[in-house]
Amino acid sequence: MILAVYFLIKLSLELYYKKPFLDKTFNKKEWTYFFVTLLVVYHFIRIIVFIQNNSWDSILKESIWR
Repeated sequence: MILAVYFLIKLSLELYYKKPFLDKTFNKKEWTYFFVTLLVVYHFIRIIVFIQNNSWDSILKESIWR
């Protein structure tokens, strides 16, 4: 959440001043791979917790494949 607010402010300032900020820092492949890995792990954990908290019957009842 904090990172999203940071990028929203950063992009707004870039649009206002018409110049990029911190491009050399955030346009690296390592950062991209780090954030992608972080998102994959986050969503994988969410799926595991969702499956543990719900039964298969309730998941199938609410799914579109029923």
